[in-house]
Amino acid sequence: MLQSILGRTPRVRSIGAFKIPVTGGRVDPPGRKPMSHRCVRVVRTAANALMPCPPAVECAHQRASLDRDEHAIEIQVFMTRGNQATDHVWIVMMKAMRALTRYAGAGIEETGLGLSDFGVLELLLHNGSLPVNTIGPIVDLTPGSISILVDRLVAKDLVSRVESAEDRRVRIVALTPRGKELIVSAFRKHSGQMKKVFSELSSEELRSLEVKLKKVGKRAAALMEQS
Repeated sequence: MLQSILGRTPRVRSIGAFKIPVTGGRVDPPGRKPMSHRCVRVVRTAANALMPCPPAVECAHQRASLDRDEHAIEIQVFMTRGNQATDHVWIVMMKAMRALTRYAGAGIEETGLGLSDFGVLELLLHNGSLPVNTIGPIVDLTPGSISILVDRLVAKDLVSRVESAEDRRVRIVALTPRGKELIVSAFRKHSGQMKKVFSELSSEELRSLEVKLKKVGKRAAALMEQS
């Protein structure tokens, strides 16, 4: 098929999951005279063969600059939306989370707290005193990291750390008056920021989003346990 299009048998190289024809000649950039041979729209079959894109499949292709001696035609293939739905949602979630984290982080840092410090103080504010080894997994910190973080908060007089009356091996962490004052103020500001972020969603949409995210998160956690 490609031989009839290009006038000779092309060599093929792999780019990612796709096999891309390599040919000589030069392809002018967009806006100039088009290349002499036809651009090839391709999809990957089960045998990794290159075939003309069937009408039912949505795909897009673009020209790429080629060197004089040997140049590759870079083809960007877009399969039907249904086939890429989960990958696309993943990308959208990651972009949204990065933007959210940057925005929230900038506001939190104005209080003099880091994201991890804020997470621990907020956890203690809404859940009361907790053992150090309970806090770590909740805020996604290793035992060593949470110990260092608590040491830092103790040094700043934001939390206290005492032995458990029931088990002396356990250290209980609690907010100090200074720590509570700081996190109440910081959380109030953070809450206002989040209201701005989600202001375009209705109450029903927010609830639906929360339910769906919890469902996805639980499924991911279950798969991690199975692996």
